[in-house]
Amino acid sequence: MIRTALVAAVVAAVVAGGWGCTQSPGGLSAVGRTPAARLAEMEKQLAELTTAQAKLAEESAAVAARLTAEQEKAAGLVRERDELRTGLGTRTTERDAVRAKFDGFHRELKELLTRVEGGAPTPSPAALGSVGMLLPSTPR
Repeated sequence: MIRTALVAAVVAAVVAGGWGCTQSPGGLSAVGRTPAARLAEMEKQLAELTTAQAKLAEESAAVAARLTAEQEKAAGLVRERDELRTGLGTRTTERDAVRAKFDGFHRELKELLTRVEGGAPTPSPAALGSVGMLLPSTPR
């Protein structure tokens, strides 16, 4: 008797499972459709995927072109930066040289002014070098 009840329960479960599987939301399941209908659906999906692939290929080409343009622009900016750095180094060197000349001239001029104000004898123009041209001529 236990065996009969067990068999009856298994048969009921199989029947209920089979009935539940046939109740799909789309009506006929993929197994029940004709091969022609499945082929038409697959061809439609293939066309959609081909269109999407072509669109993605175009977008990829556009992105690659923009990337190349940006890389060229970046390379130009790097070259310009390097040129500006070189120019800055040159200008700094020139500025330092001019500043050194100015400081020397300023020092010589102060010494000369101190000599003139102190009544010390003025050196000859040959001893002064370039500063000698700036001295006013003194009447004798």
